[in-house]
Amino acid sequence: MIDSPYLADQFNATVLQFNHASMGPLAVPVHEAISEFLLEWGTGRVRYFPQLQSLQSDIKQSLASLLETIPNRFSLQQNTATSFSILAQGLDLKPGDEVVLLEQDFPSVTLPFLNASEQRGFQIRFIPYAEFLKNPLAALDAVISPRTRLFVFSWVGFMSGVRHPLKDILDYCKSKRVWVAADGTQGVGACRFSFKEIPVDFLACSVYKWLLSPQGIAFFHISDELADRVRPPIAGWLSQENPSAMYFDRLERSNTGAQYENGGQSMLSMVGMRAALRFLESAGWDLVQVRTAGLSKRLADGLIQKGYTLSAQYTDENRTGIVTIRLENGGDDLFAELENNRVVATHRLGQIRFSPYFYQTTADIDRLLGILP
Repeated sequence: MIDSPYLADQFNATVLQFNHASMGPLAVPVHEAISEFLLEWGTGRVRYFPQLQSLQSDIKQSLASLLETIPNRFSLQQNTATSFSILAQGLDLKPGDEVVLLEQDFPSVTLPFLNASEQRGFQIRFIPYAEFLKNPLAALDAVISPRTRLFVFSWVGFMSGVRHPLKDILDYCKSKRVWVAADGTQGVGACRFSFKEIPVDFLACSVYKWLLSPQGIAFFHISDELADRVRPPIAGWLSQENPSAMYFDRLERSNTGAQYENGGQSMLSMVGMRAALRFLESAGWDLVQVRTAGLSKRLADGLIQKGYTLSAQYTDENRTGIVTIRLENGGDDLFAELENNRVVATHRLGQIRFSPYFYQTTADIDRLLGILP
């Protein structure tokens, strides 16, 4: 693997940052774009609606290019929980219908449906995550019934770091006439994804991790077929076909993903997201994904050599930017030692999760391995 000092120089890192699965750092171009926008705002040069429209258009076009789809299927939201809440509240689910979730999935994925099930009377069924990891299709087959309408899960496990076989899962669910909704937060950007190859019905994603953007903005992508079944549970001027018309007495919803948007959005977050996407595009998505996988493999191999137990078996088919170790003693002392050495990682559930990213170097990986006993 060839290291690039230029990439590392785009970040003002003062720590060993192995926590991109939690919160990615902001690159220098993102800092600069936000600072320039704040200056415009402070001097009264911001024109809200025209600039908002420009930001929305640019972001959706960049996402469409990355994910190989069309821009008008995207909806910009505040976070992943909001995106899944729109699906949970808007899909025409009724008492007796079933939604299947994974045990131990991230709460932003599961809680919107648990909340909606209490209000609307549909049923929730869970798949044990250990069984799903072992054999996803067999685990699905054991739970899905003729009453199942929707399967919701994370494309990449937030702690395991395993990239689940979304194409196989989608094909299976389609054969059972079940919609599929995935959380792409831990995969999009770090791993290749194409809607041309995997036309999943619904994909939600927060962007402050692998897409190196500020918090306060997220997106989802919805297929035309599913959009026909999901009535927007919210409305506002930005959900209208022509927001500038300022209709007060009637709904004229957009027929794009914008129909699920509502009122004012965080332009500051959008400025940062647009700059982050442009930075990642300039680096080259192929480079981003190949280097991330290479760094992840180097780390996993090094951890095995040092005698650590990985939380999952990582292969070329399921590898992401996440490598997690499981510790019998809970890992408190080891995590404290990492923090003393200015290593940023995540410690949860008796596991320590590392998540390097493309701009880092093999020397960073080797330095981490040298710190670990």
